Amino acid sequence: MESLIELTLYLCEMFSIPPTCIGHNVKLDGIEKFEGIITRSNFTTDSTDLSPAFNFEQFKKILENEPI
Repeated sequence: MESLIELTLYLCEMFSIPPTCIGHNVKLDGIEKFEGIITRSNFTTDSTDLSPAFNFEQFKKILENEPI
């Protein structure tokens, strides 16, 4: 998880992307206006992005500097 966070923060800085995300497997109308990290499943309910084994909530909290 540490390497993934480091890579994500590097890419966010390099491409001026705010290091915040909505979550996965959550379709939202108007997602194209969100400034941050999004996943394919934010566009459609026909897609899922992550293995159930990946702790996306932990990733999100660490990325956004929230207490775990």
